[in-house]
Amino acid sequence: MNTSLLSVLTSILFCSAAYAAELPPLQSDTEPDRTDWTELTAKYGPMPAVASNLKIGGVSKTLTNEYWRSLGDGYKNLADKHGFTLAYQAAANEDDQLGQLSIAETLIAQGFNGLLVSPQTDANLQPAYEAAKNKTFRWSTSMMR
Repeated sequence: MNTSLLSVLTSILFCSAAYAAELPPLQSDTEPDRTDWTELTAKYGPMPAVASNLKIGGVSKTLTNEYWRSLGDGYKNLADKHGFTLAYQAAANEDDQLGQLSIAETLIAQGFNGLLVSPQTDANLQPAYEAAKNKTFRWSTSMMR
């Protein structure tokens, strides 16, 4: 039984790999339905006014990496430009999954309207997501590995 199952799974793996090898490479810059960021205003109009009582939380993986610090700076610049409240926080390190979850849960409990999250794993912020979806709440995820 175990040998048969292993054989079937191995066959599926090899077939999937062979199929994937035939796929054309992804070229996001040449996709026909691509919208360049410089065309967004012309295509969709100006960004709507943001309510001054809007409170957005940013939950990052860590601040020890330059990318995550730059992301936080971008969030803060947008908040300053549009006049809404932003709290940007991160776990102590990229292994501190409980710390990151605690940050997200605290921001939700403090009445934030939405979170911009970069989860450390596929599931470590799931409890916070479950708590937030029962409220009028927005959730956006950036999965950078």
